Amino acid sequence: MAANRFATSMMLFPKGLLFLLSFWLLGCQEHSPSGDVSGKAVLENGYAQLYELTSTLKGADTILNFKASTDGFGDLVNELATDQASMAEYLESMAKDEPMYDLANTGYPEISKRTWNSAKTDRLLSYSPFFGRTDDNFERTYLLSLTNALTQQYHLLEVMSDLEREKERLLMLREFQSDVGRYYDEVVSKLNRQHFKENMPGPSLKEGA
Repeated sequence: MAANRFATSMMLFPKGLLFLLSFWLLGCQEHSPSGDVSGKAVLENGYAQLYELTSTLKGADTILNFKASTDGFGDLVNELATDQASMAEYLESMAKDEPMYDLANTGYPEISKRTWNSAKTDRLLSYSPFFGRTDDNFERTYLLSLTNALTQQYHLLEVMSDLEREKERLLMLREFQSDVGRYYDEVVSKLNRQHFKENMPGPSLKEGA
């Protein structure tokens, strides 16, 4: 997968370089303290998106009620769901303090929301206890879905850590990012051990997975 991404990026290098430069310049403009109007707006979107992700992942263990799994899978998913639930509670409490944030204001365009809901509905149906994926097919697909969600969450936390200026919140973001990176490594490790033909360790998120 990494090789494919590298090959594609090389083919698109001229355009990609211009895009990255443009993105960097925009990022410099938005890199403002959370007390500024523009900084608060960006952080509000970030915290709302983080809350949406944690609210989804905190229910990750619900599927264990009606799907069989291999040893260790249930413990891993339960632990992940518990930590995500704690994070969601923290965000709910934090959003009520100054500067207050609207956790419903993700900033996503309407088309993105509909696309996300369509994909989520389709994936949930594929996990149905009656006609959805089962056994290794289910577990492998579920773990791959978790890697996608954790990757998105990890990088969202990284961007927010660059913007947040309040010390307590910044510490929370960094600690949670570290936890998310650890869960990603554990999920990938289980995929390698039980669901890939070649048990080759992949890079961690810190190494640019």
